Amino acid sequence: CISQMLPRIRTIDIMLDLAAADEFESGIKGYCYAMGSREFKMDICNNQPEDEFIKSICHEMVHIKQFIREEFVEEVMDYSTIAEYFNQPSEKEAYRMEEELYKEWLQVKREVKKS
Repeated sequence: CISQMLPRIRTIDIMLDLAAADEFESGIKGYCYAMGSREFKMDICNNQPEDEFIKSICHEMVHIKQFIREEFVEEVMDYSTIAEYFNQPSEKEAYRMEEELYKEWLQVKREVKKS
């Protein structure tokens, strides 16, 4: 994901924690936190089918790209509804790009199986 979205980035530290589904709000499968300029923590729900698990990682990687490029903007900090959360520009981009990144991951997976 990083090489696709941030090809010039050479140094990045991402800590991945797998967490139980009950640690996430309804409809949320992952979180991403900026710990420093190039340090991030990602919490991913560990109880997902493989395709959803990979998509969740892709989604959070988009947020990492947004943090690095200073594109991450939350217009509303206190969400009244989950729909309000999903309607944020950073979320819209992450959901759109997670599908693209997932398709690229599938292609790489296929090529690796062939070799």
